Amino acid sequence: MVRGREAQRLMRLELALPKQVPHVVDEGSDRVALNALKAMLRGPMRPVQLRDMLGIASRSYFTLHYLSPLAKAGYIEMVDGVNKSSCRCAYRLTRKGREFAKWH
Repeated sequence: MVRGREAQRLMRLELALPKQVPHVVDEGSDRVALNALKAMLRGPMRPVQLRDMLGIASRSYFTLHYLSPLAKAGYIEMVDGVNKSSCRCAYRLTRKGREFAKWH
C-alpha cells in the first residue's frame, strides 16, 4: 500500500499523464508501464520499489508483464546484478526510455 509522499507523487504523475497513453507493452496496462518509466527518471530502481510504488504485489506478474517487455523493447536495462532474482538487481532507463518518459 502506498502512503504519504509516494501517494501524492503518484497522484501528480497520474494527473500529468496525457489522456491517451501510447502503446508500450503487449500485456498489462500501458499507463502502469509509463508510470514505471516516469518513476525511473529519478534513477535506477529495484523491482520491489517499483512494485510497491505502482501497487503491484506479484513479483512474477510484474516481471512478466512489465519488466521483461520494457527491457526487450529497449526502454530499460538491468544494472548491479547478473541474476534477475537477486535482491540487489536494479533497472535504469536507457536513452530510448528516458526520451519516451520525458515526452509522454
